[in-house]
Formats: sequence, structure tokens, C-alpha cells
Amino acid sequence: MLYQGKDRTMDASSRMVQYKKQKLDRAEEMIGGSKSLSNLPDVLIVKILSLLPTKDAIRTSILSKRWEYIWTSLPNLKFIQWKFENKRTLLVNAVERALILRGPADIKEFSLSFEVLGDALRVNTWISAVLQHNVEDLSLVLHSFKDPVSLPRSLFMSATLKVLLLELPCIFKVPSTICFSSLRSLTLSSVVFSDDYSAQQLFSGCSVLEEIFLYGCNWANLNFVSISAPKLLRFTIDEGDSQILRGSDGCQIMVLGVRLAYFSYTGEFLDDYCFYNSSANEALISLNSIKRVQHVSYRLNKLLNGLSSVKHLTICDTSFEGIGLYSDDAKDDGMLEPLPPCFLNSLEEIDVLEFCGDEDELHAMKVLLKCAMVLKKVTINWCSGVQVEPKTMKDINKQLLDLPRGSGNCKVVCLSPLVNIIERALVLRGSADIKQFRLLFPVLNDASRVNAWISSLVRLNVENLSIDLCSLKEPILLPHSLFTSATLKVLVLDLPCIFKVPCTICFSSLRSLTLMEVVFSDYFSSQQLFSGWPLLRDEGDSQISRGSDGCQIMVFGVSLTSFSYWGEFLDDYSFYNSSASEAHVSLNSMRVRHVSYRLYKLLRGLSNVMDLTICYTCFEVCGSDQCSRTSCQMPLFYNLTALVLYPLQVDLGCKGLLTMLRNCPCLQACTFWE
Repeated sequence: MLYQGKDRTMDASSRMVQYKKQKLDRAEEMIGGSKSLSNLPDVLIVKILSLLPTKDAIRTSILSKRWEYIWTSLPNLKFIQWKFENKRTLLVNAVERALILRGPADIKEFSLSFEVLGDALRVNTWISAVLQHNVEDLSLVLHSFKDPVSLPRSLFMSATLKVLLLELPCIFKVPSTICFSSLRSLTLSSVVFSDDYSAQQLFSGCSVLEEIFLYGCNWANLNFVSISAPKLLRFTIDEGDSQILRGSDGCQIMVLGVRLAYFSYTGEFLDDYCFYNSSANEALISLNSIKRVQHVSYRLNKLLNGLSSVKHLTICDTSFEGIGLYSDDAKDDGMLEPLPPCFLNSLEEIDVLEFCGDEDELHAMKVLLKCAMVLKKVTINWCSGVQVEPKTMKDINKQLLDLPRGSGNCKVVCLSPLVNIIERALVLRGSADIKQFRLLFPVLNDASRVNAWISSLVRLNVENLSIDLCSLKEPILLPHSLFTSATLKVLVLDLPCIFKVPCTICFSSLRSLTLMEVVFSDYFSSQQLFSGWPLLRDEGDSQISRGSDGCQIMVFGVSLTSFSYWGEFLDDYSFYNSSASEAHVSLNSMRVRHVSYRLYKLLRGLSNVMDLTICYTCFEVCGSDQCSRTSCQMPLFYNLTALVLYPLQVDLGCKGLLTMLRNCPCLQACTFWE
């Protein structure tokens, strides 16, 4: 016993020594890997780190001494307080290290979200340091000020700044001299302007400005301000949920001498907006609510008068009353008075949002269609939250389509809530990529619309796309860009119609292809689609009439992880110079003479499978007296180690099953599954 105990002690000691040796070996490997990383040039390391969030890039400083300060040279730095677990000291130290240890490298983009408290001087020092590094895109979200904020003078004289975002919920003071010589985009959020002069100075100092975004700004201290930027293309105003007390008139904001591509307004007309000697090609007007109808109506009509050449107008249902489209506002003959000039000479397209279909809205649409003299298209988007029966919605749509129109070329389109949601999701999304998108939609006459959606998804680099289309009136030809997508990894097509494909197909990243109820138009189309891809097919409950032979489908030169077949062998499947590690074969019915040969042929192609799940019906077919001698035989499965049979109730004396078991010399497990 004593001797055995010594042996055990020695074994344990040797195992411990071996474990420590392995640990040391792994450490050496890590050090070697670290050295190989350190041998990379700084430019490449910075490029790698720039793909990470700033917080994660900072963590790489512990990898080696060489990496300790490399993160400070990143072109884009984002410091968001809540991402630092609201630990103020961590964020302060990170910002100061980034700016002090950075060296001469320029900063392309700098974002700071921070509760200032008593550190206004520190924040101004950071901003000055960032400006010395020729920053191009600066975002400052600063809260919890103790005093009115006065940002450093150098900010307002920057020659490199192209994009500026300021979120400052406090009184905002600006210097007497402002010159943003390169600023293209200005976003102000929650800013409280101190006086007319400060606001005027700010907008006058942006000579090359192309975009202005104003969110929840407070103009209560101002009476009048003018905005004149000759290159301005986009102007967005969103009053937000402002609860700030104002005078009855608010501030008059005049836009002078601009040619906008797009103008957007959302709010309650707390302030007075007007355009003078200006124009906009497209405009969106959305009223949050109407508390003072005459007040809002006057200001909205004044705004529309200034947008006298607008071609595309988007309005929500609450805007109807503001424009004066409800029954009490129109004259007896159904004409609107006063009529905005754009209704007479320029307005070609109107989009109506959040349509609910009540009587007032129907009357508003009647007046709108009658008053717009050069209108070409009106798109009515039903509200996604409206509770309307499909039949009622159909009847209202018919009423809308039958309304008289002032323009003889006007087309009215009524979009269901689903179409509305999809269109808004794709139009308003911007350039952000889409990872996964699933579309289940009755096409009817909207094939071109669906193709436009799919093209937009491909442009947004979709990776996982599922398209389930029903109610197709004609064979569908999906957009060519779908079949040449470089980003698509998973594609599901459920198309119960004739499916046409282009002559050129190149799915360079596709990993998974699922086809359901697809009707291939010809040999060439199917061959083009499947060239170079493993076959994955589920026939489902097929009721399609076919010739006796069906189609011969050959899979060659592939190494499958898994192969599954469900069906009645309406078509002839074969594998040539191919393999599968795992296979599942299930028959839906027993048409013995037809099925037995094709089943045997398929199993022969899968003879090197290691794990096979097969239904008992297959053995009944292969062992039937109706089969020829060749088809009664089972192929040899030299590599098969696991066999699963279902259902549980099987005849162990079945000729096909006994033949199968004899032909599996390496079988280790046979499972009967319910």
C-alpha cells in the first residue's frame, strides 16, 4: 500500500510538472505571437485598431510596451461617458492621454459626450488641443453646465473643420468674429441662443455651408434671425417636444437666397419660418399637434408661399388642418383659399403620411387633388397603427382613386401599412448596411416596386436575405444586381411561379441557398443558378404534374457536411465524385417501381456517408417483391458508423433493412427513433 501511495504521489508530481511545462510553452507562444504583431509597421497597426471602438482600442495598450500608446494615434476618437461605465475619472484620463501623447498626427473625427459640471475649463482645453490636430469632424455632446458656456475662440476660426455637431442644453455664447471657411455640415441640438446678434453671427460665418440640422433649439431670447448660405442644400428643423415657455409670437427666422434640394420641418410652429427669394425641390412638413389652428395655419401657409417652386411635398395627416384642407376652410366649390403658389405651377408629387381614412381626411384629399393643377402623382400611405378592416380599407382606396383632379395627368397610389413601412425603412435609412432582411409580400401588380426594394437591399450590402413572394401575376425576373451581390451570404427564395435568372450569376460570398416552390423556366436558367453550388432541395408536398422521367439533377465534385432529401423522387438525383458526412433521406409515399431505382441510385452516390438517418419506408421500397433484382440491393456503406431509423415501429425482418445492416461493416450504433 505504501508503495502504491508513492507511485500515486510521483504520478501527481509528474503531471504537475507537465502542466507547468505546457503553461510555459503556451506563454512562449503568446510572446512569440506578440513579437510578430509588434513587427508590423505602425501604419498597419493603427489601421487595425481603427476598426475597433475607442474603448476597445485603448485596452490593446496592455499587449506590449510598443502598443501602449499606439492607440493615441488613431484618426477617429470617440469618448462617450456611459461607455466608460459612467466612471468619470476613466474618461478624463483617456482623453488627456490621447491628446498629450498623440504626437503630430492629425485627427479626422473626434466625438465627446461628457457631463461638464465644474470642468468647463478642462473641456475647452481639450477642444483647443483637438483643433490643433486639424480635426475635420467634431461632435460635442455636453451636459450639466453650471454656467452659460463659452467655447474656445479657435473653434469658430477653424480652417479644417467640415462637420460640426453641438448639443449644448444651456445658453450658448459665441465670439464676435466667426469664420468657418470649410464647414459643410452644422448640427445644433438643444442649444439656447443668447441673443439676436450671437445667432446672426453664427449663421453668417458659414459661407460654404451645405447642410443645417436644428433639433430642439430654443429661440425664446431672439426676435429675428436670418440665414443666408448660398451653397445650402439641406435644411432640417425639428422643434422636438419643447415645453419651453415663449412669447406669443416667438422668433422670426428668415431664409434668404438659397436653392435647397431638401427642406424638412417637424413641430408646432412655435416660431415663424419664411423663405425669401429662395426655393426647395423637395419638402417635408409634419405637425406634431394643432393647438392654435389659426396661428398654425397662418405660419404654415406663409412657409408654403415661400417654397413657391417645390416639386415634391410630403405631409402628414395633421398638416391638412394647418393648410386649411378641412371642410370649414375650403370654399363651396371645393377650392382652397388662399392657394399656395406651388399648387399652381410647380407641385408635381405629394406623399401623404399617417393616413387614417376618416371623413375629414377624405375631404382634405378631395380639395388637395382639385387644387393642385400640375400634379403627376399622389402617394397615400396608410398609418401603420390604424385599425381598419381590409374591406373598409379597400372601399376607401376606391373612393380616393375616383376623386376628381385638377391635373389630368395625376396618378393616385394607395399604399398599405406594410408597403409604407418598407418604403420608409429603405428611403430614410441612409447608408447604414443591413445584415438581415426578410420580405413576405403579396406582389399582385407591384413587381417593379419589389425589385426596387431588392435593389436597395443589395446596395445596402445585405448579408442574409429571405424573399417570400405570393400572388404573382406573371413570371418574375428579379434584379440582376441580386445575382452578382458580393456581400450576400444566405439567400432564401420562395417563389411559386416561373423563375427567370440572368445569364451572368456570381454569388462570390454565398454560403447558403434555399429554394422553395420555385418553377425553373428552362435548363439554362437552373444550370446557371446551380453552377458551383451544392444541391439543397426540399420538395415539400408537391402536386405538380410532370412527365414520367422528371429532371436529372447531378451533384458532382462537392464535399458536403450534410445532405437532406424529402420527397417522392419526382426527379432523378445522383452524386458523382462527391461525398457527404451526414445524410437524411425520407420518402413521402411508396410508388415502388418509380422510386426504388432512384433511391438506390441516390444512396449509391452517398455510400461514403458516416451518419445516416433514413425512414423505414425506404427499406419497404427496396425490399418489395415488385422491385427488380438490381434495385432490391443496397449499396455498401464502408464508412457508416451511425444509423438512425424512424418511425419506431419497424419490421425487423424486412428484406431491405436486413440487406442494409449486412452492407454496413463498420456500423457501431443503430437507433430507432419515434
